[in-house]
Amino acid sequence: KEIQTALKFTVRVRGYKSVLGGVFMIALIDYENVNSKGLKGIENLSATDQIYLFHKENSTITISVHKKLEASKVSKEYICVKASTKNALDFQLVAKLGLLCADKSEEKYCIISNDGGFDAAIAFLSDYNISRYSNLGCAKSETHRIPTVEEVKKLLPEHADSAEEIAEIIDKFKTKQAINNNLMKKFKSEQVGKIYKALKPLLKDKT
Repeated sequence: KEIQTALKFTVRVRGYKSVLGGVFMIALIDYENVNSKGLKGIENLSATDQIYLFHKENSTITISVHKKLEASKVSKEYICVKASTKNALDFQLVAKLGLLCADKSEEKYCIISNDGGFDAAIAFLSDYNISRYSNLGCAKSETHRIPTVEEVKKLLPEHADSAEEIAEIIDKFKTKQAINNNLMKKFKSEQVGKIYKALKPLLKDKT
């Protein structure tokens, strides 16, 4: 308790290494989208990290998942979204992200979701350290980051209309060969070589 209390008064800077061996990370979880799969790797988070789990009133969490949540050292807050309007959870998650960024601008922020719609918010808040991942383990280790549509557009401005579909291909497939094969299905063979070469900065985690 004394260590945790002292840490609350530590100046937090991006990439700062805590005495518990990690970096400060704040993750906002779209539980309706990722379910328990999004919690994979939660055991690797430390007491200096924080998660906000957004869920609906009728969401269900198994006993095993609940035990894993409670056993983890990470600071947790469960946010129940009661509004019935479409995409209410997404809007509230982004609103919370904006408030957090304004209060703690130097933290590492992660949205845990497979919903590419969040990329627009990430692009708008580009001055902050925000990324989207499919689960907490990838977020903590900074591997297999889901590329944003805006990143694809910057690398391939001539294919901006297909940026969302390209980003989905990169996210869906784990190997470079599979990504190349699926690009072949979308584009003409003479275009794929140029497209694949431009996308290389986003394929560093692929095998």
